[in-house]
Amino acid sequence: MKRKFSEILLIDDDQITNYITQELLLDMHVGDKIMVQQSGKDALDYIKGNWLPAKREEVGTRLILLDLNMPLMSGFEFLDHFSAFQMKDVRIFVLTTSESSRDVEKASQYKIEGYLVKPLETNPAFVEEMQRQLAIE
Repeated sequence: MKRKFSEILLIDDDQITNYITQELLLDMHVGDKIMVQQSGKDALDYIKGNWLPAKREEVGTRLILLDLNMPLMSGFEFLDHFSAFQMKDVRIFVLTTSESSRDVEKASQYKIEGYLVKPLETNPAFVEEMQRQLAIE
């Protein structure tokens, strides 16, 4: 049986991007449960209410796809808050339109698995990376 992420959390304020990304993920069969939050704050609230406390039974590896440029709370601010949870079995990918070397360098300071540039439907690295992540689970 093919391995899947137990849950995928897509954090992006762009509804069109969210739709396209969800369709790609469903076509790739990498996870059955895909949740979308349109701000970092909403995502943190979701995580606090559904993924914490960490004492809950192990549910497998989760995936977060995180945009950097969002109103109210940037992806970097989300990462600052998320790191306090010290959660295991969560893989985070930055998913952004920014190709700025400054953003890439800043993102590398966090515990992320990779930095992917949108649009995903034209980025072959996305499919390869998802397959690699599931293989090392």
